[in-house]
This record gives sequence, C-alpha cells and structure tokens, in this order.
Amino acid sequence: MLRDDVTQIISDLAADLKAASIAIIADVSLASVRASESDTQLTRPLGRGRWLQISWADDDTSAEQTDRADPSGIAVISEASEALERGIRTLRSAARRSAEANLPLIRWPPLERVTPQERVIERISRYLCALANSSQAEIALLMHHRELICQSSEPTELQIERLPFLLKQVAQDVAMRSGSSFGDVLGDDFYARSFWLNSTIILFFTSSFAPDFVRHRVKLVCRELSHLLPLLDDPPTAPASVAPVPE
Repeated sequence: MLRDDVTQIISDLAADLKAASIAIIADVSLASVRASESDTQLTRPLGRGRWLQISWADDDTSAEQTDRADPSGIAVISEASEALERGIRTLRSAARRSAEANLPLIRWPPLERVTPQERVIERISRYLCALANSSQAEIALLMHHRELICQSSEPTELQIERLPFLLKQVAQDVAMRSGSSFGDVLGDDFYARSFWLNSTIILFFTSSFAPDFVRHRVKLVCRELSHLLPLLDDPPTAPASVAPVPE
C-alpha cells in the first residue's frame, strides 16, 4: 500500500537526517516555500503539486549539513544531502509504481490525536491566562461542578486548600440574592464569581487591585466560557423526546 510505503520512507529519512519532523504537503506556492525557508526548515518539490518539508529542532545543527546551494548554484555535497536526494528519488519512484494519482499527505512523527474536550480545555486555559494578565492576578482558576478543571498557572497548596471554602462563600451569596443565579465574593486577595451551571472563576492576587475593573473583566470571560463549557459535557445517551405533531 502506498501510504505504508511512504510512511516507512519518510521515517527512515527522518532518522538519516536527524530531523524533528518530515511532512508531505500540498497546495503551496513557490513564493510561500521560499518565504518559509530557514536554517531549521527545508522544502523540496516531489512533483504533481506535492512538497517534502523537513524541520529540525532549533538547537540542532543537522539542518546546516543538508542540501544548500552556493552562490554558483552548485549544491553542497554532504552525507545529509545525499540522503535527502535519495529519499526524494525513492518517494517519486513509489509514486510512479502506485496506481494512485498523488502521494498521500503524511507527517512523521504522526501528530497526537487530541480529543474535542482537550481542545476546549486548551481554549479555556488561554482565556484564563489572558484574564490573569489583564487583571494583574497571580492566578485564575476555573471550578466546574466543584472540581478544578483549568487554571492559568500552577496553583499553590494553600490556594487549593482555600477553594472549597471560597465555593461555599459564593454559594451563600447566591442564596442571599433574589432572582439571580450567580454570586460573587470579593476579598483582600481574591475575587470569585459563579456563572453558568455550577461553574466559578476564582482569581488570587498578591497586590492591590481595582475591584470594578476585575469584575468587568471576569464578567466578559464568563460570557465567553459559557459557550465552551457545554462542550465538556457528555452527549445524552437517549435522544430527546419529541411531542407528537397535533392533528
């Protein structure tokens, strides 16, 4: 199978070139290829709109040993450049032997599969980091169903121990409000606000802060997170019941 053959070829090529990653890409222009060229990235044509893109780690000097052209246009001969040319010829030969029209788009090593929930957590983490930076907070944490699911940085043991007590304070503030489903608590070194369904944002501070500004920023972030948190819940096991259409 062509995909298996190509995967083996580029994995062997990555070992020969000591590359961090190798990918077969498509739909790129020559101008974009030249713009992306650097000491740690090299792109070579494979034909039929396919390109071989090789990347090295920033601290790796193997890229400097690979195919480079001198001012006269003659390629620098080295062991790495020979391995690169040999790999390109092998890929082109595999494409000619196969009945498929083009080489498959493959990356080595394969990217780790990320679940939708992990993508949501990563997006929430960016919001919390931005909130902590804009509010001059030491850390911003998100509690969901009384569990810590995301934070802008690593909390201390003392901050973790204070979380259950702060959640109780927020719950008491919600109970005292009339016609409102959220509550907020302000302290000398923290601010906590509940929102959506049993979710709470907590900020810890190491210096003085402006309460009104922090409330405003937290409110804006809560509005955005209310669209992301439903994506963390598992889908219902049974379809929603639908009332019969009246005759």
